[in-house]
Amino acid sequence: MVGDGKTYGAYHNKPLPNEPVQIAEGVVSNFGGERRVAYSPILPEMIDYGTSGSVDAILKGAIVVCAFLLIGLAVAFYLLRRHFSKKRRLQMSSFPHELSVHGPMIEVVSISAF
Repeated sequence: MVGDGKTYGAYHNKPLPNEPVQIAEGVVSNFGGERRVAYSPILPEMIDYGTSGSVDAILKGAIVVCAFLLIGLAVAFYLLRRHFSKKRRLQMSSFPHELSVHGPMIEVVSISAF
């Protein structure tokens, strides 16, 4: 945080004055005995990236609608799953031996010669 008045390690972050300030980021590079310094450009005016009230209202409304749709789909999924699982259980109970073999059974034994 810029100008919070706290000390970080050996660095004291001096509090900012009670007047408008301009903040720029800078980079210092030392390589091969050569020192280079670069700063970000300073903007002449403050830029407000805030959104207007109507955009906020539209976004909030869209979020609420999407939330209700998601909840509705979850409830519908639960109810349909419950309905079809009951139906399947009723069908399965009418065929208790659906995997059993009906009729004569022949076993084939393979004899191999050694």
